[in-house]
Amino acid sequence: MYDPAVDDEVDDPAPDVPPEVEAFVETPGKSYASEFLSDVTQLYLNDIGANPLLTAEEEAALARRVRQGDFEARQIMIERNLRLVVNIAKHYLNRG
Repeated sequence: MYDPAVDDEVDDPAPDVPPEVEAFVETPGKSYASEFLSDVTQLYLNDIGANPLLTAEEEAALARRVRQGDFEARQIMIERNLRLVVNIAKHYLNRG
């Protein structure tokens, strides 16, 4: 059965909402999804930036291991070169 008293409670804002959350919700044009995506993207970029670049010797040694079928060496090469991939991708931003 419909109870208007219960319905009114649902429409009222929660009294214990932190002010920063309330301000975020009330700010027009701000999207939680876009801000979350931006944060996640920045975390990812920070994560791949933390990996040191390979030296020529390391790259050659890893390439030899990859040719022998070493999956871990392949993963290391991929992860260490992600910074280069991101750098190249930045040149293609806003091109369609």
